[in-house]
Amino acid sequence: MGIIDMKKKAPSDEEDWVLGQIKQQPSRIQAAPIGRPVRQLLNRYGLTQTQAAQDLSEAWKQAAGPELASVTRPGNISRGVLLIFTQNSSALQELHLRRRQILAALGSSLPHVAIKDLRGRVESIE
Repeated sequence: MGIIDMKKKAPSDEEDWVLGQIKQQPSRIQAAPIGRPVRQLLNRYGLTQTQAAQDLSEAWKQAAGPELASVTRPGNISRGVLLIFTQNSSALQELHLRRRQILAALGSSLPHVAIKDLRGRVESIE
């Protein structure tokens, strides 16, 4: 019999040795970027619109300020015009008076969204 080596190998050394013994064949499957399929799935289930609406709502609260934001809520954007629902006519007038200031704030908060104008409508806000 030979001399027995009393040193124990570290688990990582043993794992490296085992992996070195495995002869791998080159893969025929090439990895593809996953970003595009994920975006397509998010679009299919409407999750990107939900996130965009939430981003718009947060940007509106910051741009309009706490007083005006409490009596208004943003609606849809159509052809660059953001529809704002107001609780009463005085909030609608405030919206028109501060239009340029609010548009500038929205432009800096949401540079990827092209909002050119605001249009207000008096409706009940929930």
